Order: sequence, then C-alpha cells, then structure tokens
Amino acid sequence: MNFRALLAAATLLPAGAAFAAVGDPCVADTFRNTCNADGSIQFCDSQTAPAAPVEAAITCANAFGPGGADASCATAGCVGACEDFGVSCVSALGERCIGFSVFLNGDEADNELVGAVLCEGNMTCAVAVEGQAVVDRCVDRVGPACTTEGLAGCTGAVLNICLADVDNTFGLTSNIALDCALLGSTCGDQPCACDEQCGEGGTCTNGTCEGGVTCVAADEDLPACPTGEGEGEGEGEGEGEGDGNNNRDDQAEPPPSAGCALNALGAMPAFGSLAALLLALRRRRR
Repeated sequence: MNFRALLAAATLLPAGAAFAAVGDPCVADTFRNTCNADGSIQFCDSQTAPAAPVEAAITCANAFGPGGADASCATAGCVGACEDFGVSCVSALGERCIGFSVFLNGDEADNELVGAVLCEGNMTCAVAVEGQAVVDRCVDRVGPACTTEGLAGCTGAVLNICLADVDNTFGLTSNIALDCALLGSTCGDQPCACDEQCGEGGTCTNGTCEGGVTCVAADEDLPACPTGEGEGEGEGEGEGEGDGNNNRDDQAEPPPSAGCALNALGAMPAFGSLAALLLALRRRRR
C-alpha cells in the first residue's frame, strides 16, 4: 500500500477526549458542526452516547493534543465544490498545526493525524526543528496553489502536498510540507530496483517507484530486493489502492471536527522510502 494519510475528517477523536456536553438531543447524520465563541467545535456526540446522541463541544487542543493547542474552530480555505465542507481546526501564521511531524515522534498511532490541523487561507503547515523538538508551524506559502487534484510536488528540496477529497471535487488551499534536507535528503522520484523498495504494495517501474515524488532515500536505507530479482516492473495494485492520484478508495467515519467525508491526500510519496528516512531520523534523535 502506498503511503497515505488521513485528514481530520477521516480520523476519529482520541479516546477519553474531554467533552463539554450541552446535552440537547441531536441526530448525528444531519447535524451541522458549528464554531462556538471560545473557539471550540459544537458537534453531535454519537461516540460516547451512541444510543442517544447529544450535542457537545470540544476544543482543538482536547481533540488533537499539542498540535491543536493553538488552533480554533474555523472554515478552512477550500477550492472547488466546497458547499458541503464544514468547520475544522485551523491555525494562524506562526501557530502550531499538524503536518508531517507526527511521523517523527516514534508513535505510529499518531500517523493518521497528518493534516488534521491545517493553516488559515493558503498558508503551509511545515515541519520545524525547535531546540530538540520537531513540530509543525504555519508559515508563508510553500509550493504552487492547491487545486482539486490534491497533488504532491517539489519546491527545491521541500516536499509539499495538497489535500483533496476522494472524487477530486474539492481540495483545501492550505498544504503540508517537509524540507527533505532535514532528513539529509532531497525531494524527487525514488529510484528502486524492485517493488519491495517502494513500500507495501508499491510498484517499481523502469527503475522508479510509482506514486509521485518523495524525500529520496539512499540505497542503504531501502529494503533489500529478493534474491535474484533485478529492476522491478510490477503491475498489480496493493490492498486499498485508489486512482492515479493515489486517493483512497476506503473511508472512515467522520469525527466531530469536520463536516464532510474528506479522507485522503492526493498524489503521495511511496511509504517505504519516506519511512526509511523517518526511521533513520528517529534513531539519530534518540
């Protein structure tokens, strides 16, 4: 399976999140999330009380931890058919957000949070190193404007990725970015000698991993090819494969922090090569 990540709209809230219940009955399927004056999100809580959903409120910090501590409820920038896109957690310039940094904390359970808290307008949620900590901050735009295709690209050594829905009908104007130089690498296509070097379910075609640009891993960081296998030209798709933009074809239940089933990134880098670099960085930081 190629590397993918879920937006907040496809990520359930962490267990044990602190809800400030209003208590009025609601219908989860038709309830429209709204923003409260204190920056929290008003939603229909069908997770803690599935038999009798009631209105509740949650802050971005309670929903997403430190990465959401600066964020407030707002409508994120959107392009395309955005009528059904609801409110979410959004951060301002210089504030914390949630982008690629969740891959660097050693907790795989956090990986699905990538893109859960984006930035205002068309700003970029970029990885930053602050002292001994790796965090995401909202910075001025990196990379071209996002479209409904949700594609990935390189701006010099910086990998930048736009977020789009599975049908490519709308996308978010804020993107996420990772400077591959932080990993001792550069942004580009990943060379390969076999499918195994392109991640689970990945495909190596004519010496390059399919699936778009990535932070390029050195040969020594890639898995070894099976004995006797040369340059790969695999054809099949892995479980959960999507279309040519690597959009997911499966969906998760939307959480309270968003109002639509936005659940995938567009073209994404191969998981295997990026994972090798991230694991190498984790080892250096320990």
